[in-house]
Amino acid sequence: MAHELASTRADDHARAQIALTLATALNRLGEFRDALALARSAAKEFEMGGEMQTAAQCLFQAAWAQTFLGHLKDALADAERTRQMDTSDLMNARCDWIQARVSRDQGRYPEAGTLFEKSRAVFESNDMPLEAARCTRERAHACLLGERTATISHLQSARQTIESAQCIFDVAFCDFLSGVDLLLKTCYPEAQKLISQARDKFLHLGAEFFVGWSDAQMGIIHRFQNRFEESLECSHRARDYFLSHDVPVEVSACDINLGITYHALNRYDEALTCYQEAADIALKEGHEARAGRIFNNMGETYGLQGLYAKALDLHQRALEIYGEKGLTSLMGSALVNLAIACRQLGQYDQAIGHLQRAREIFLTKNFAIRLAECEFNLGDVYFALHEASAAHIHLQRAREIYTERKLESLVAACDRLLAYLAGENGERGRARSLIVASRATFLNHHQIVDAALCDLAEGELAHEWQANEPAKEALLRAHTILSPGFPDFAWRIAYGLGRCAWAAGDRTAALDHYLDAVHTIARSRSVLVTEQLSNDYFA
Repeated sequence: MAHELASTRADDHARAQIALTLATALNRLGEFRDALALARSAAKEFEMGGEMQTAAQCLFQAAWAQTFLGHLKDALADAERTRQMDTSDLMNARCDWIQARVSRDQGRYPEAGTLFEKSRAVFESNDMPLEAARCTRERAHACLLGERTATISHLQSARQTIESAQCIFDVAFCDFLSGVDLLLKTCYPEAQKLISQARDKFLHLGAEFFVGWSDAQMGIIHRFQNRFEESLECSHRARDYFLSHDVPVEVSACDINLGITYHALNRYDEALTCYQEAADIALKEGHEARAGRIFNNMGETYGLQGLYAKALDLHQRALEIYGEKGLTSLMGSALVNLAIACRQLGQYDQAIGHLQRAREIFLTKNFAIRLAECEFNLGDVYFALHEASAAHIHLQRAREIYTERKLESLVAACDRLLAYLAGENGERGRARSLIVASRATFLNHHQIVDAALCDLAEGELAHEWQANEPAKEALLRAHTILSPGFPDFAWRIAYGLGRCAWAAGDRTAALDHYLDAVHTIARSRSVLVTEQLSNDYFA
């Protein structure tokens, strides 16, 4: 009997050892749910046999799988048990690695960076260059997600070490992250090439989870290239995979991109549905920073529908989350969105205050493009206040930054507002040339809505210059694109057409257009614009 028990015990031990080996391999391939089950089973067996250090190795693999599955609290709990079972410096560094991954996913990027660096130093001192390179890679990822200060050189350095160790998967992951870095730098063709190469390697290795990650990023790239149908296809494909494998945190990430894409297509109800699903998952899984981003996106969608009070509330929620997490750069983004909502509600002093706070943040972080965004929106607020000189200064500052960065469509956005200022200053030729150039740029970038805003500007300026027929033609072009889904612009088009009809002597048509403007305002519940109409136009 004793012999049989010993034999059974030996079999159980062997199975547990195989389970640990399999769990480690499956974690490398992205089969995290199976890896988690095997690692937990093996840990229990080794713990029963008093092999605490081996049990700790199993729990580390379980914690690793949990970080990818988005079970952050469980990952931390497994890491803490691992520390208790194995108090060596090396295992402590591995647990710091787990904690760094959790901190990154919770939006605590500086803390994550510090922990990744701490683990890297331990691995390097223990002559483990491959593990050290992996930490360098992960630290770069945290920087990309947070302050966006990582450079290709960090990832290339890690890649060289990993490549020398002939780790195909890790090389693919470095290529993937280098592609993400290029995506954030708006180098879309280069980003697409690297991520596509990484996807092919993941597919060859059977690492379907990372194929899903690649598809999700390709969806984002296609969206930035205005290839919206391809973006939806990639995002849905990634979402279907993560949904079928019960990885809710990645489903949430796909929902965000789907929401942004539907927003760009003016399919606002579908965008809000995706955002709400993403927010529900993010809050349930403890990803507050991601929830803040979603609230920001929802606020932008509500704002485009003229629901500025709703937008204001959502941007405020995002700001509070970012403040609690100490995410200053994201606080800056929320402040800009708050300012836009305040500007639309006529709360100009508050808008300027929010933008000045955001401006200070972006100056400190040396985020030139976000600084330009503040300058642009300050110019827009001063334009609304009819302070032409201040508006021109801020718009010109934004334009200089965008020109330096070769962001043509953003330069065109500045020129569209500068055209209004030139027109009001009597510089008709310059105003026309700015509008024509801006529209051409937007059309070249397939930005149909922005091109229509140029038509609106042309129509409004032409009417001021008593060019009634050209004004009407431009406003009708704008009407085709903007009136169905953009109430903040639709009322202006209707009012402009009313003025054209009145100037042409058609009083009935003029009153119909004026009533259309009022009804549009009423539907969007924009108190600010109602006051403008009653005070300025119908007095």
